[in-house]
Amino acid sequence: MIEYVVKYQNNYVSSYLFLKILPSLMAKDIKIQAILESEIFTVTFDFDEWPGNHSNDEECVRYFNESFYHLRHHYKTIYPEDEFSIEEMEKENVDNSKVYKIKYSINLLPQVGYFVDNDGEHCNEDVSIMSLAADSEEIEIFTTASLNNLIEFKWVSYGKRHHLLGCLMHFIYTFVFILYVSQACLYDDEDENKTTQKIYAILLLVGILYPAAYDCTQLIRGGIAEYVSDPVNFADLTYIWGSIANSFL
Repeated sequence: MIEYVVKYQNNYVSSYLFLKILPSLMAKDIKIQAILESEIFTVTFDFDEWPGNHSNDEECVRYFNESFYHLRHHYKTIYPEDEFSIEEMEKENVDNSKVYKIKYSINLLPQVGYFVDNDGEHCNEDVSIMSLAADSEEIEIFTTASLNNLIEFKWVSYGKRHHLLGCLMHFIYTFVFILYVSQACLYDDEDENKTTQKIYAILLLVGILYPAAYDCTQLIRGGIAEYVSDPVNFADLTYIWGSIANSFL
């Protein structure tokens, strides 16, 4: 069936055939590389209402929560900046050698997983396309443009900022911890040093608030059963509560 659809129905209309069954195919380790490499989930389009040229040749990734059939009328919704304004682009006086053809494409793969539409309705709440891809034994799917574009979008839009903040907080905590250990072990036990140690202890307590809040959020969203099912979370608990105990002791 998959080979037939990819060969004879290789267009975005066929994506609606896989909205419900693709997660099941991935969970059962059925090969889906051909689907992701086809034009079923990646659509290249060209609307008369959208500008066809621009002086900026950088890739620009945006989200769109409505139906693909409504996309034609949402250029200003997706690109509200003045830089992308049709009126401003028509006014620009630039060298023709620096004008580039715009290629528009939309990735329909996100609609397979969990998303929130413009009406606030939560769709496919029990499906995570990223988790299914991570658990898949078909490594070849990570060479496909549709999945790579989805990963890039999620990283740029959500993951990068989140992980950089977490990394920064851990670096700050480690730096303060080094100062605390240095103050406690290398200097005499005087009143001034005790005051400095208390300041460092308070900073350590503040620094552990971020990972503690993150773990609590994970516990609330996933539930106790899911939280304790992952052994890594016990290491996180040891780290958090050990740090809290160290700050008070």
